[in-house]
Amino acid sequence: MTLSRTTSERRLFRTIGALLAGVVLLVTACQGDPTPPDEPPAPADAAPSAAPTSSAEGCPVPVREPLTGDGGDALRISLYGFTAPSQANDYAFSAESLSRHPELLTRQLGWQGLVDRGAFMVGGGELHFSVTNTGPEPVTIYNARPVNIVRECMPLGLAMLFRSEGGSSLTFRFNLDAAAPRARPMDGRQDGPGFFEKRRIEVGADRKVNLSALFDTADGAYSFDLALEYEVGGVNHVQLVRLGAAPMRIAAALCPTREVRQRLSDEQVARLRGLRYQHVKVRRNNNGVFSVGSVSPEAHAKRCRTL
Repeated sequence: MTLSRTTSERRLFRTIGALLAGVVLLVTACQGDPTPPDEPPAPADAAPSAAPTSSAEGCPVPVREPLTGDGGDALRISLYGFTAPSQANDYAFSAESLSRHPELLTRQLGWQGLVDRGAFMVGGGELHFSVTNTGPEPVTIYNARPVNIVRECMPLGLAMLFRSEGGSSLTFRFNLDAAAPRARPMDGRQDGPGFFEKRRIEVGADRKVNLSALFDTADGAYSFDLALEYEVGGVNHVQLVRLGAAPMRIAAALCPTREVRQRLSDEQVARLRGLRYQHVKVRRNNNGVFSVGSVSPEAHAKRCRTL
């Protein structure tokens, strides 16, 4: 009797299970995609109230000034650092990078780890490097210019704003917002002669020269390499300066400096006012004891005194 009752119960359970499975399939077929159509996942790089501008539409823009170098090897290039201006440790990451590397929210990573995960330098970039002449003949650098320039989407997933560690002298600067950025002296003028229109950089045999460059942007985001054009033994060559396997990346600060603010149009100001990072990490100083904490995107925006 016990065996017969158990068998009957099993048959009953199988019948109920089959009916329930049919109900689930019917409901699923009626519903389609379980994500409600009126609540799609918001793209993390979207700016809730930002007016669209040409710098935000259709990004990333196809590469400008494509160049791979010609294999010249007369110069040995050594990188000393690539930071935000004034050697600040200010970084931004796209929502896509944050999705691929969620550890950015919880781990303290070194500079190379941040660059490998797609870090943009906030407010522009400051590059320090040296060139060493490895051959017996003198080398004359007659031009330097950004190449392989891609106008990227503004990185709004995460900002790490740890601020300045100091400053140093710079050799020349570039405005990445220009159609064809060229080296300018560090006097800040955009209408005067270019840096290499009046001078050359001579690197004697077995000599080393330290160089540095500032890369500016008022409201954009870019990835790029730096090309050094030089002559040795009557032959011209091009070598690229890169961050290992990664390009250099810079992005405008959502709270610009007073100098940059003067260059912005009303439309650019309105756009920056509407942009928000998804996450903001800052460095705090409590009586000489430094720590890293988070602030809300709105609280960070309210601290801006230039917009």
